[in-house]
Amino acid sequence: MPDMRKRFLPVVLLALCLALTGCYDGLSKKRIVSLVHENHREIEQAIESGNAKDWNGKKGIRDVTLHDHGFVEFFCAGAGMGPNTSYYGFYYSPDGVPYDFWGGNEPLTETKNGWKWQEEQGDNTFYTEQITDTFYYYEYHF
Repeated sequence: MPDMRKRFLPVVLLALCLALTGCYDGLSKKRIVSLVHENHREIEQAIESGNAKDWNGKKGIRDVTLHDHGFVEFFCAGAGMGPNTSYYGFYYSPDGVPYDFWGGNEPLTETKNGWKWQEEQGDNTFYTEQITDTFYYYEYHF
């Protein structure tokens, strides 16, 4: 029996480590906001010159997605697994207005610090707040 425990314990520890590393991966809100404040001019120049994708993999940005109407999403973090997943990042808004590009541009409700959308018959939410004139922080919770 002791031999079986010696084999079982490393397997359990490995599974636990893999599960925990999958729960949160990326930058915090504070770091995302700092990243934008420190780099917004360079990022905006890259967007205007058609090189936004060059920021893929830089300074904690994990993915850059070009959306309709000039919106550019910078994905920085993900947390959770399956139906309890959250995504965090920032986006460029060419007109300086908040926009829910994942939710089909559902109407946003103004909150104390930003804007929010809540699914009527579910628990999906989107939250955004302005960082600069053209950059916004975002959170999606599914």
